[in-house]
Amino acid sequence: WAQLYGPSPLNFGTSNNATTSVSNLEEGVYKIKLTVDNGSYYDTDEMYLISSTQSNVVPRVELLKPTDNSTFKDNENVLLSALATDIDGSIAKVDFIANGKTIGSANQFPFEYSWVNPAAGSYTISAKATDNKGVTALSNTKSIVVDKGPSKELVYGTWQLTKMAKALKVGPERGSNGWWSNTTADVQIRSCLFNDSITFLRDGAFLHRMDASTWLEPWQGTAEGCGAPKAPHIGGRFSYSFNGTELTVRGLGAHIGLPKVHNNGEDGKPVQNTIIYDVIISNDTMYVDCSFPNGGGVNGKGWWRFTYSKINDLPEIEEPIDTTFVSEQLNEFKVLPYPNPFNHKLKINLKDKHATIQLYSLSGSLLIEQEVRNGFTALNTADLAEGMYILKVTGMFETQTFNVQKSNF
Repeated sequence: WAQLYGPSPLNFGTSNNATTSVSNLEEGVYKIKLTVDNGSYYDTDEMYLISSTQSNVVPRVELLKPTDNSTFKDNENVLLSALATDIDGSIAKVDFIANGKTIGSANQFPFEYSWVNPAAGSYTISAKATDNKGVTALSNTKSIVVDKGPSKELVYGTWQLTKMAKALKVGPERGSNGWWSNTTADVQIRSCLFNDSITFLRDGAFLHRMDASTWLEPWQGTAEGCGAPKAPHIGGRFSYSFNGTELTVRGLGAHIGLPKVHNNGEDGKPVQNTIIYDVIISNDTMYVDCSFPNGGGVNGKGWWRFTYSKINDLPEIEEPIDTTFVSEQLNEFKVLPYPNPFNHKLKINLKDKHATIQLYSLSGSLLIEQEVRNGFTALNTADLAEGMYILKVTGMFETQTFNVQKSNF
């Protein structure tokens, strides 16, 4: 018999018999080894010996994350994790505790919990493990600080590309213009792009206004220059989320800056129609950065930066207020195109709204455009081939787009 480890040196009653006794035990876990040898062959086996003053051994738990004395922002999630074991049973759950209050639990390995948006302040974090018999143990503690981060409301309002050199730039590092940037002359040459606007609303929607012209590039199948927007990048209403430092836009054709730029390349085809931007907002200036794979960049990434200036805040809504006026002004822009599929005529009911109606092919060619002043119109579509088209309706406060189908039924 031989001792491999344990809290104290063991005394074996007989170290060279198949059975033996041990003494000098202290509370804890020992590992011992038995070797059997007949002179020609030998074999070994190992076993654990648990010494305890109780019938159930207390579990053990160690807090692994977060890192001690680390700092987070108040719009940032904090990952908590622990290692918990029970030598004579199993772990039923691990509770995570901040300043003496349980904030979350995990009941299976890995024992982790994501603490969502903790408030600014200082915290002492610990973990408590409970075994299958209800016995508990406390872990070590770690301290963190949560600083107040940028306000999520900073993005609210209407923005345009800043009319200056280097408002658009791309390079091998974030914020770099090492590969290209616009010049002062480009502000006029690309005025159609610099006049586009994006508006972030409080309800998680953002509006991208391009009017009748924006900047086009050869990857869209056209010459470089100002022209009618090419589907699906024709503006409209999309969804977004913003946590103070990261902006995510969603929807077919949704983008900030240039439509070709997204997290997986520069072809205008983001995965799941979703793009994530890193954002810094300071004094009504917004720096919107997007990384994409590029072997010439640092860590295999290139970076686009789009610099925007806020041109309008969102209007404040105060009580009491005329709710009829609110429904008219705050983007309840009800559009009903019918029938869909359509044949010789596509009718559009605008609920007494004035608007511009545009019908595009899927390749982005503008086929029909007309102004509506009485809330209703019918487009003559008799000469159109069967297939899918994009209908764009631009009102005073909002643009909506629809997929419509021509069918010679």
